[in-house]
Amino acid sequence: MSFIKGKCHFCGRALTADDSERIVICPVCGNKNPVSWLGVPVNPSAQPVPRTDQKPLMTNPALVSSTVQPEIPNVNQQQPPTMTLTQVFPQTVQPEPVSVSEQDTSDFRIHLGRLIGYDGNADTVRIPDGVTAIEPEVFRNHTEIQFVEMPDSVQMIGAAAFYGCSKLSKIKFSDHLTMIGKQAFQDCISLESISIPDSVTEIAPAAFWGCIALKDVKFSNNLTEISNGLFSRCESLQYVVIPDSVTVIRQGAFSFTGLKYIRIPSAVTDVEKRAFWYCSSLEKIRLEGIPHLSRDAFQETPYGKQNSLIGRLKASLGI
Repeated sequence: MSFIKGKCHFCGRALTADDSERIVICPVCGNKNPVSWLGVPVNPSAQPVPRTDQKPLMTNPALVSSTVQPEIPNVNQQQPPTMTLTQVFPQTVQPEPVSVSEQDTSDFRIHLGRLIGYDGNADTVRIPDGVTAIEPEVFRNHTEIQFVEMPDSVQMIGAAAFYGCSKLSKIKFSDHLTMIGKQAFQDCISLESISIPDSVTEIAPAAFWGCIALKDVKFSNNLTEISNGLFSRCESLQYVVIPDSVTVIRQGAFSFTGLKYIRIPSAVTDVEKRAFWYCSSLEKIRLEGIPHLSRDAFQETPYGKQNSLIGRLKASLGI
């Protein structure tokens, strides 16, 4: 019997087999090597005695298997990339971006351009640019607010949006504002002056009800009616100029105010009941047309009984 000496064709480990074997298994990598591939036969007497102090060649321990022959990997195959936490949990680590209009901005809660909430406590409030509407009751009873500034993007103020803001003394309206909602500024008892831009075409009932410090009002020139109770109980209001665009003065519009003089333009066709109820300081009325006056339009004023045509004409002349 002779021996055949050679190397493992996979890992290079030195192998020795007798000529009676057909296959020799590499003890390192487990590769099956045909004996005929190993080399030429050698004399067993010439076979070197293995050294006891020599450690086995362990080029890759992960490949060692005594029972299963491993598949030969493709040396050009790249290792799969390591998965990052962002890839595994994208919804928590890296959320999808949302539009600016849906994000909260500082103390403001904004959704699709509409201001739906306010969590601040500042005395000056500057509404973020891009807000198109202030939803109902957003600033209700925020008694710390003293000044409000609106960007020109704001088109609508919702009902009771600033209801009970007792320290609010100054407002800068948007130049593109079209509508002020019901009771929007009711009981803003520190508000002294307002200038409503010409873009406004509608002011809902009681929008400025109970603003007891209000003295100066500039109306929009595109307003068509003075709504119910709009300035009711504005005790400091003494003079207003009703724009020529107004066609009707609704019920209780100026009731319980301090009005001393009122000019009613010719376009006004109807002055509803109690429109000037309890305007006890009213000294002069100027009628530029002959509107329909409700029976008690001027009840509890010096002109309370002047509901006839002659009475209205006398009122227009200040008699």
